[in-house]
Amino acid sequence: MADGRIGEVDTGKRYYQYRCWRMCPLVDFFPMDVSNDRSPWYSGGRGEYWSRKREGMSCHLLRKVLMSKKKILLINPAFPDSLWGFTRIHSLVGIQYGFLPLALPTLAALTPEQFELQLIDECVEPIDFDTPCDVVALTAFNVQSSRAFEILQAFKARGRLTALGGPFATTSPEVCRPHTDILFLGEGESIWPEFLQDFAHGHFKNHYMAREKADLTQAPIPRFELLNLPAYGSGCIQTSRGCPFACEFCDIIMMDGRKMRLKPLENVLTEVEVLRQNGVNSIFFTDANFIGNRRRAKELLFALAEYGKKTDYEINFSTEVSLDVAEDDELLALFQQANFTLMYIGIESPNVESLKETKKNQNLRFPILEQIHKVQSYGIIVWAGMIVGFDHDTTKIFVLQEDFFKSSRIPITSLGPLVALPTTPLFARMQQEGRLLAEANLHAVTDKNLPVLHNNGGFTNFRPKHMTINELFTGYRWLMRKLYSYPEFAKRLQDLLENMGPSGYESKTFSPTFKEIHTLFKIMCHFTFTKNTYKRKAFWSLLCHFIRSRPTILYALFSQFVMHAHIYDMVLENYGPPEEAVPDVPFHD
Repeated sequence: MADGRIGEVDTGKRYYQYRCWRMCPLVDFFPMDVSNDRSPWYSGGRGEYWSRKREGMSCHLLRKVLMSKKKILLINPAFPDSLWGFTRIHSLVGIQYGFLPLALPTLAALTPEQFELQLIDECVEPIDFDTPCDVVALTAFNVQSSRAFEILQAFKARGRLTALGGPFATTSPEVCRPHTDILFLGEGESIWPEFLQDFAHGHFKNHYMAREKADLTQAPIPRFELLNLPAYGSGCIQTSRGCPFACEFCDIIMMDGRKMRLKPLENVLTEVEVLRQNGVNSIFFTDANFIGNRRRAKELLFALAEYGKKTDYEINFSTEVSLDVAEDDELLALFQQANFTLMYIGIESPNVESLKETKKNQNLRFPILEQIHKVQSYGIIVWAGMIVGFDHDTTKIFVLQEDFFKSSRIPITSLGPLVALPTTPLFARMQQEGRLLAEANLHAVTDKNLPVLHNNGGFTNFRPKHMTINELFTGYRWLMRKLYSYPEFAKRLQDLLENMGPSGYESKTFSPTFKEIHTLFKIMCHFTFTKNTYKRKAFWSLLCHFIRSRPTILYALFSQFVMHAHIYDMVLENYGPPEEAVPDVPFHD
């Protein structure tokens, strides 16, 4: 007697394999309700089942065989050390990484129960490469590419089936192809279910490509509970994809498009509640531009404000927006009412000509400093994305940036040299002008071009127009040291907290939990018993000042000092002591 095809059925507790004991075409085994062996296909206690027949087929007797679930291992590779990992403050606040990953719990939510799942975020836990599994699937941004390749190689050496998806695989498939058995190109919601269906039937392709953008109205609630949530500084939720603007250097619109795709409000609120129920009290909305659709943003903010009233504002929110948020008073008021305490805004440059060059037109309508101060007046801290190395930048840009920051009251920035990312209009222009550096060919990941994937401030991949690469790096490193020296940071933070409007941080200052009290004690000890006199003086001078002048803002003071401590240590390690930077300018005429 020859075996036929195989199917699988979920009994609610265990999974069974149904083997046809006659030669026959593939029959449809899904879905079959055989809970408690009382299915309409169950044949009266004989331990045998009937399959549903396809058109034109007779039924074939099946034999029930107990089997194990196929196991899928989902991995988020470790990020290299960066400004936003906040890995250097673990001893102070107990977190292992700044932000939780969204790809893994989203894929988990799309995975049927017939599979066994294990999620590993290498940012907060080690990988056991001997973990038994049927397939290992990784997601990766460009900055994770090197580590992703190492992980894939380790599992392939152990005979595991491997798969790779995410933004890096989508934008650089030819680089990733040699490193994995299966390649996913495009958004996971459109690909993962198709792969799982093929995998369940024992056949699959070596690549899957999304035919269209994912419909976020059908987005599942991510399975956040599968992550080690206490290990992260902030929960994350994505409410939309896309951005209406067309900045020359940005690859977001190349991946997500300019048309805004929106997740239903009820789904967003459900995700917020799931995170709150799991002890998360800070959530970052990861949208490329939270106000890309302003009408929808207001609807969501109103809903979050109502949610905050019902939950006693347990959660404070933050997100990324464009500077034109300051043009709408109603919008800013809603952000304040919804308990948003921080915004990341792409300012890029105080050089108007550089903003025109990169088509950052939304930053040109009103004076930038006025717009920033207006946002701050609503009790919202602004962190800024800044760039040096535009074509209209000369060596004077570094002093111009420093002067801008002194007036901006912005405590923290993600400053970096301009990089032409593949798929962007900037990359195409640099290629056309013959200005791409030979070692910057991103079609092959090497030791020479890996820093550009990490965007660690030590690399650019094209020749600047009005300065040498050495001048760009020298000025950049000088500026980082100046901005993050404790005296300069403390002055900006003092200006901010003295002028900022009523903030959601204030309600936390006088109602800390026991855990927060313990954390505050550790922070005070850290800044008191330090050998760095600049550090101790800055902390205690501001602490004493605001205890007298504005004690309700102390929570914000502590949080910004902790974040700064992480970045300060990175600058110190990579560029030298911040307080010893040349005091006036990096270059002399």
